[in-house]
Amino acid sequence: MPMQQQPDHPYNGQDRPVTISEGPATPQPPNDLGTHGSPTPQMAGQKRPYEMIDHGQIDLQTRERRMSAAFQDQPSPYPPIASGQNTPGQLPESGQIPSYDRQVQPFFKYGAEPLRRETFNTSYDPIPADASAISDWDEDVVDEYYRNIHQTFPLLPHSKNNLRIRLSACPQGLREAFVTVLGCMMRTFPSSLLRATQSYAANMKRAAELIAGYPFDNPASHTPSTNLVYLQTLLLMALESDNHGPANMRGQGGPSRAEWLGRAAGVAGQLEINLIRPRERFATEGDPDSEERLARRVWWVLFILDRWHASSTADLLKLPENSVVLLPEDQILLGESTYHLARLSFIIGHLASILTTTKTPETNVMAPSNPASRLLGLTLAGEIDRFRESVESVWGSLNLVHLSYHHSHLLIKRLNPTSEPTELIGHALKVATVLNQRQTPITPLNHHFAALSAMTLCELVDIPRTRADAVKGLDHLAEALGGGRGLAGHPSDSMGWDSAIRELVRGKREEVAAPGHVPVGVGEMTSGIEMPGRAEGNVAATAPEERGGRKKFDPTRLTMYGYLTALGQGVFQT
Repeated sequence: MPMQQQPDHPYNGQDRPVTISEGPATPQPPNDLGTHGSPTPQMAGQKRPYEMIDHGQIDLQTRERRMSAAFQDQPSPYPPIASGQNTPGQLPESGQIPSYDRQVQPFFKYGAEPLRRETFNTSYDPIPADASAISDWDEDVVDEYYRNIHQTFPLLPHSKNNLRIRLSACPQGLREAFVTVLGCMMRTFPSSLLRATQSYAANMKRAAELIAGYPFDNPASHTPSTNLVYLQTLLLMALESDNHGPANMRGQGGPSRAEWLGRAAGVAGQLEINLIRPRERFATEGDPDSEERLARRVWWVLFILDRWHASSTADLLKLPENSVVLLPEDQILLGESTYHLARLSFIIGHLASILTTTKTPETNVMAPSNPASRLLGLTLAGEIDRFRESVESVWGSLNLVHLSYHHSHLLIKRLNPTSEPTELIGHALKVATVLNQRQTPITPLNHHFAALSAMTLCELVDIPRTRADAVKGLDHLAEALGGGRGLAGHPSDSMGWDSAIRELVRGKREEVAAPGHVPVGVGEMTSGIEMPGRAEGNVAATAPEERGGRKKFDPTRLTMYGYLTALGQGVFQT
């Protein structure tokens, strides 16, 4: 007897059940994926069970009558199935396209049959025959993803076999887009052992076209599993675009990171993967790559990327503050480092919301004349201090958390126009020091840490009170960039953020080491000699206010438009 199944709705609330429709060309993943639809058609080369041999035709006729009765009152955009055409339970002949007598729905709806889940599942199910034959599957690319990305952003299944299974269940266009984007992303990641190919630009354009076509595919091919792969592909595109650094900021090489994150946020909202599931079975039992757990991990990756993008570019947040609640069980789901990174990203989101107000004097809530500025400063300082108190015990073992804390604290200090240079140097130096440690992991966020630290140190090296520590910090960054520790692995051919940071650090160190170098003396009393060529100077250091040879240090001018925006668009100069 076949195993009894029960309905389950992994993406939608109880008041709006999810349904799934499986087309004949869409094989479903095995039990360890955690979601199953109705019985799928038998693929070529597979043996049919005994029950299907004896009763398959009877079951098929019964199913046709049931579907006909259910949809006879609904208008259909498709012509009725003529005699001799393939029925939904049969494989079509070569060159034929199956017809479905059903209402067309958006890609994020799941057809007309209720989604079902087996009463138990296991991660030891055998891989389907077609799962191991994915076109363009590159084992080296997948290994590089798990080495460089997955420990920070667990965007894909923990198991490569589970990843194969999910891709094998996708339409061909989506599967090709995913594999192509993953390959391009890892071949342009600064610390990857792989290199980009000459066909890179054409491959990315092809992938973007395939992604754009997925919502127009046959609705029968859109299942919760394939829609999740679609969302994962959008996030891979966002990560890939960030690999190009300043070029992407200037609108070169395709859609920007902001555009891909915006599309991903829209899809994630439609799929409702942020909804909290019953906690008694959430994240603590069963397959860690089940549908709902993988979906929740994807949501947290999107949440973190959104916050860090907004704070580095002074852009609008794509996800609202109340879109998700971090649960204790998420620490098991995400891992300790990513869990604390998600916690800190809430504070980063608060910073980003404030940054969007600072671009004009009329809306700047952090202006000293605004009564709310002091209260906001105290609130942010309290938030970051409470975070530090909760993670001090893991400083030595989780360098990603350590870096994220000092980076965020430095941003908070720079948000306050009254912050002194001596309040910034400690955090900037600490970031540079930790980046240069061998045990520091290479993550997709390291260029954020290095960029803000390097730009701050380049400012503070011109101030006598902070010059010694700033020079030491620049030396650490130069060593980290040259040795591939914590930032980049092959500096010779990288044109991303690591290249821009390397040029910034190299130029400032050469300037400081030049004979006869005299610092500008920002924030300090100077002799009143105006240095040639420094009339424009640093956007953060050359504030317009000067009194008696003294230039007032304004920490907010760097973050006003985002530190990556300032670096990427060439506004920041030394």
